[in-house]
Amino acid sequence: MKKKKFATLRAWNRKRNYVMKDIRYYFNLFIEKILWDKSKKTTIDFNSVKTILILRNEGKIGDVIVDTAIIKILSQHGYIIDILVTSTNDSILKYNNNIRKIYIANNISLNDFMKKHNHNVSKDVVRKLNENNYDLIIDPSMFNIPIHRPRLLKEISAKNVISFNKKSWLKHYSKSIYFDYNLDHIKKSYELLLAEFNINEESIDYDICYPNDIDEEIESYLFTLPKNTKNIIINIFAGSDDRCLSLTQAKEIDEKLNSLYNDINIIILDHKKVIPDNTFNHAKIYIPKSLQHTIALISKADLVISPDTSIVHISATFRRPLVAIYKDAIHNNKLWGPGYDNSQQIFVSNAKTYEDNNIVEQIIAASEKYLAPK
Repeated sequence: MKKKKFATLRAWNRKRNYVMKDIRYYFNLFIEKILWDKSKKTTIDFNSVKTILILRNEGKIGDVIVDTAIIKILSQHGYIIDILVTSTNDSILKYNNNIRKIYIANNISLNDFMKKHNHNVSKDVVRKLNENNYDLIIDPSMFNIPIHRPRLLKEISAKNVISFNKKSWLKHYSKSIYFDYNLDHIKKSYELLLAEFNINEESIDYDICYPNDIDEEIESYLFTLPKNTKNIIINIFAGSDDRCLSLTQAKEIDEKLNSLYNDINIIILDHKKVIPDNTFNHAKIYIPKSLQHTIALISKADLVISPDTSIVHISATFRRPLVAIYKDAIHNNKLWGPGYDNSQQIFVSNAKTYEDNNIVEQIIAASEKYLAPK
């Protein structure tokens, strides 16, 4: 009976904490509204829109990858596209010819990005954005806006802003599109956005560019590996430590796959340069020179295994066979899923992926679809 009472008490405490968190968030946001919001909404005349700024200054690579889908389509329809990013996610756009100008905000943690009243855009960049006098700002965010957003929109003199699921009392947002992020993939949101421009595309695909010489480097690297084999790319890192695979798990995957298949090369990505050389009995450790080298390698993979959504989106760009490892979180699984047939999602049963005792067997079982003899 005592255990039941404690469980009920913990549940009530969690609910109270969520409620208090929401109260604090909206209290701070309302203060920013009073200080920085417009007095009334504008109506967007999409026929007069020529220049567009996309806001992605939270610094997440995966979000920018999915944005490349609408960037390409809007550019193809004659719109001039600029984007605001940080130095942690600008490299994915380095060779993208569909963007006129990339503006760099200061790096910031996601927690500070959401909670701080001061934004991470320098005065010099704010001035340049203001001078550009954009016809439309696209804020692709789905959930709560950062506390500082009304101030940034005010300082860059945003005429019209379009976004998703924003409160009607935030007057900066000229148009808010309803999007069910629990049921639909992120690409559905872009279908809805493009429909506002009267653009109907049958396929909305990510668009990642990299130079031919990097492609040739990767071909040369793969040529050094045993021939007539399937190349498996394993990425153990994720955006948060809790979602990373451990080296122990990676070694177990290496051993088990090699015991089952004699025609595979396993390549472990190590962009952090932290994996010791002698860690694996079979797998090769690959330290990419750049993000583009990682992209080129993934584009040629026979199988990709990763807990990181950025790698998932890169794999999706090239439709590579994929085993994607996710936490079983309602807001993530469909919205940020691979979104293509040649992929599988598996879900961890533990709050920390590196402590999940079942995840290795799940990975091995999911890999069989792509590795078993035809």
